[in-house]
Amino acid sequence: MPHRLEPKGDVGHTQRVDAHSEQITMALRALERAIVPPRPGDSLGTWRWSVRQRLGHLREALAAVDLGLAPRERSALMGRFATLAADVLERADVDAVRAELRRLLADVSHTTAAV
Repeated sequence: MPHRLEPKGDVGHTQRVDAHSEQITMALRALERAIVPPRPGDSLGTWRWSVRQRLGHLREALAAVDLGLAPRERSALMGRFATLAADVLERADVDAVRAELRRLLADVSHTTAAV
């Protein structure tokens, strides 16, 4: 069962919340750094796999907590991760994928800040 991102006065619970919050923050930052376009001469395939891995880390970090979302909203958010995971590897328009990833990052940042 996912953990809720709010302290309840229990020291162990607060530490667990802090650990999950830190994990989400680190995963967000890693994905933000990864979506910078590859430099000329760098392998696009390597960039795609790197972004895909970081996207997966963020999804796993979010799956471990209760974001306070309704089931439908949570399902939609996780569905976006699944779609983008495929798009990162397969979609020819890398700039469009990067734009979608930036939107996802903004939405996740907003969602986790509100909790």
